[in-house]
Amino acid sequence: MTDQEMVPFTSEIKVHNFDESLSFYTEKLGFDLLRIDTDHKFATLVFNGGQFLIQEDTSVSSPKGIGVFFRFIVPGDIHEFYNSLVDGGIKISKPLKEMGYGLIRFYVEDPDGFQIKFVKKLSE
Repeated sequence: MTDQEMVPFTSEIKVHNFDESLSFYTEKLGFDLLRIDTDHKFATLVFNGGQFLIQEDTSVSSPKGIGVFFRFIVPGDIHEFYNSLVDGGIKISKPLKEMGYGLIRFYVEDPDGFQIKFVKKLSE
């Protein structure tokens, strides 16, 4: 573990196919790779300063993440980010929507069924 990974809070999920999930998060959603351990099929990913860990574990049943959502604040224009994901063929599980409590949000589904929520304050 690196010093950069010593943050107060992060989330770690177990995935069925490490390579597929790593590609999904880095190439399709634009997460940065902080650290990878190919021997243990583990990676630390970063999105807008927040860390997110993935590790392969084929023993966990699917679909995963029922009732669990991971929220990430989008840097920059959320509409541009949303459109880039749609154009890239990402499965949008809940479309872009302005919420009455001051956020605009949308959800995507990862290869294991986890719901990833992207948000931005309406005033930004």
